[in-house]
Amino acid sequence: MGASQSGAYEKTFIAQLTEFGLREKEARIYFYLMMHGAKSVTELAKFANTYREDVYRRLDALLQEGLVEQSIAKPTEYAAVPLQAALDAILQKHTYAWRQMEIARTELLQHADAAQLARGMVDTPGCRLVKGVHQVLTVGSRMIAESESTFAMVLRPQALPKLAQFGVIDEWKEAALRGIRMRIITDAIPTNLAALNDLKGTIEVRCYEDYAGIHFFVNDEKETVTVLATATDRAPLPNSALWINSSEYAGYLTSFFDVIWEQSIAVEERIKAVSNLARSQTRERIFLRCYTEAIARRRSRLKVISSRVKSQTRKSRNSARD
Repeated sequence: MGASQSGAYEKTFIAQLTEFGLREKEARIYFYLMMHGAKSVTELAKFANTYREDVYRRLDALLQEGLVEQSIAKPTEYAAVPLQAALDAILQKHTYAWRQMEIARTELLQHADAAQLARGMVDTPGCRLVKGVHQVLTVGSRMIAESESTFAMVLRPQALPKLAQFGVIDEWKEAALRGIRMRIITDAIPTNLAALNDLKGTIEVRCYEDYAGIHFFVNDEKETVTVLATATDRAPLPNSALWINSSEYAGYLTSFFDVIWEQSIAVEERIKAVSNLARSQTRERIFLRCYTEAIARRRSRLKVISSRVKSQTRKSRNSARD
């Protein structure tokens, strides 16, 4: 791997680590330990171009997340925990925190409902701007937990792997098991085939290729969330959305969903097509690489032959002069 490729890989790796809640310096230190083995605080301070106290703070954070290990022997050294174990530890910690917040949220809502009934308050149609990925996911989880019959979603295909990481797909499956009709319209792409296969059999999924409309979900035809901010391949989850509890608007989105549903194709058919295309592209890449390597070898041989011919020509000329 060349220097430019190595730098690009490091930059991408660190950016993806920050999505797990790490700060950039912490992610850089973990990457450095992963690539170079155990190091002392002094060595890490030199690498990070910072003072030792700052490194100690970063290492404490990494120790709490379970990403590094501290040696018993002196001088103390720190080593990176294997990547898969480290990521699993972070996800488990976040999942536990998420569940605890869900329990607290349920209790708070129960207290709030009791207070509203005591004051004779009733719900009225309204809307609210939801900002931040965590808040959007929290609203979605609440809607799924409270769903009584149907839940329909139109999702970006790039979002499915991330939703699986956050345990959202498990929430969908739990809802389906308690009798909720879960329907999803998305598309199959090489990076989400595992998530789509995980959904099959429990949740109804259909694929709409190159969908360019709005992304949303509807709960029981009474409340909706419509994505506002355009997500990207690097950040596929919605960063802002509009929550509306109007049954009229929910009915409109449900009708729109049904139209797209009828125009979509079975997920099995789309997965097969994408898999075949991926295999074909892989064969083409292999052929192109082999062809390029063959051309490079041919050029190398021609250079050797040309060098020999030139050398022989010089020798012949020198002999003729003598």
